[in-house]
Amino acid sequence: MKSEEIFRIVALVIVSCVLILTGCSFDRWVEVNEGDYIPVDVGKAHDGLTANPVKSMTIDRENNTMKLAMEDGSIISESFTARPRQDWPSGCPANLGSTRMEVLDLDVNVLTIGQVVFGNPILVRTCPRNPEVVILREDGQIGGSGTACAGNNKCIHLKQEMQ
Repeated sequence: MKSEEIFRIVALVIVSCVLILTGCSFDRWVEVNEGDYIPVDVGKAHDGLTANPVKSMTIDRENNTMKLAMEDGSIISESFTARPRQDWPSGCPANLGSTRMEVLDLDVNVLTIGQVVFGNPILVRTCPRNPEVVILREDGQIGGSGTACAGNNKCIHLKQEMQ
């Protein structure tokens, strides 16, 4: 073996060890962006959400508030608390990583949307990265091998409105 080949092998081993020891992550991180959102028809009934009464949603990150404009003209306004980045669940696994999804905990124990009651409601920025969709749902298992709504049949999907 030539000294040049030995040098390359040693360099590769050192780089591999450094990456492993530093916790190299290939995860993508997606946040709930501020702005206006509109409901998305996901093409299937979700536990009574076939007639979604939500007209739009506005996220205000500066004031940590979420406002839902309902089809009947009423407004539901709730404050939220963003979970620490290290607590974001992962979903949409790929060969070298997954997507870490931001979660906003609504500061209310129960949220009623039409005839559906959400216990411990949250907003989750779902994966994949595009299109940008936020899920209003109950807290519980998030992500894993799926998206923010995987395993939960009470979900309202909202996409960011194009400006």
